Amino acid sequence: CPHYNSSGPGGGAEQYVLYMVNLSGYRTCNASQGSKRWECNRQHASHSPIKFSEKFQRYSAFSLGYEFHAGQEYYYISTPTHNLHWKCLRMKVFVCCASKDFEGENPQVPKLEKSISG
Repeated sequence: CPHYNSSGPGGGAEQYVLYMVNLSGYRTCNASQGSKRWECNRQHASHSPIKFSEKFQRYSAFSLGYEFHAGQEYYYISTPTHNLHWKCLRMKVFVCCASKDFEGENPQVPKLEKSISG
């Protein structure tokens, strides 16, 4: 997220909202049918910038968690809340490779030569 020290911009500071949307929402930059993932609205956080991450996993332990499946595309958009005339930011994520694509492969696992504990 954008971050400013105390001397940075005040009311004009950047603020963004990230949404996960369907293909139509991605193409038209329309978040109305999407779900809010993150909101970057604390540009003056006391110690450092606020960072968010997305974990792409097949199964989620949380009932409201997202599950991402191989071979599927997922769409994100971000709209600036401070200036509605700025362009939409878009990101398309493709989750690669169904497990069947790796059948018969036997990857080499490196052997641990030394172990140091302490």
